[in-house]
Amino acid sequence: MDWPKHDIIEHPTSLDYYNLGRLMRKIHKSTDLLVSEVTTEWQGWNRPVYDLQRTVAIPLRNLLEFSVLTEADRNRCVNIAEELRSRFDVPIQQFIHADVHFGNILVTPDKWYCLDFDECGFGHRAMDIGVVRLHLKNNEKSEDYWRDFIDGYGGGFSREEISLRTALRIFYMAGKIPLRQDIEHLRNRPDERIRKYLGWIESEMFE
Repeated sequence: MDWPKHDIIEHPTSLDYYNLGRLMRKIHKSTDLLVSEVTTEWQGWNRPVYDLQRTVAIPLRNLLEFSVLTEADRNRCVNIAEELRSRFDVPIQQFIHADVHFGNILVTPDKWYCLDFDECGFGHRAMDIGVVRLHLKNNEKSEDYWRDFIDGYGGGFSREEISLRTALRIFYMAGKIPLRQDIEHLRNRPDERIRKYLGWIESEMFE
């Protein structure tokens, strides 16, 4: 495998978000074509499925067992999980990258390369959209960049679909924090990070 001479995008612009949307759409279209051509013996079918178990049940268990959280935090997690379950609809399982953001993009003069398919699997395509919303949460230009990204992607999802899958993605990530205390920045006040994530979920679900 060749490793291209590349740059990374440290401070993405409106145009970068537009191009990220275009790239995500291209990934989705390309994988639809690939999946239509493979047999039932294709090893790619063995990738994770982003169902209720993976996105809600397992993260909730991890959060409830995390000793740094208060009883109020745990109750909040339970209430959010119940709301996510009540809104979850079983989608057509389509291939998703599940971690498309600028940290996983390499840029050359004529191409963008998407890396890190560790999380890829099958689920609702709006979960890929939700990854971008999660990464925009702390950005002061989030609404502008969000519109640029959606313009690049070309639409196709309702606001409700995007909100639910964004919330599921954030809950899934919150549930990883208790398991990744080997990572220094996640050891720094993980309770505060989890509460921030829960607030973001609530803003998606209830505002």
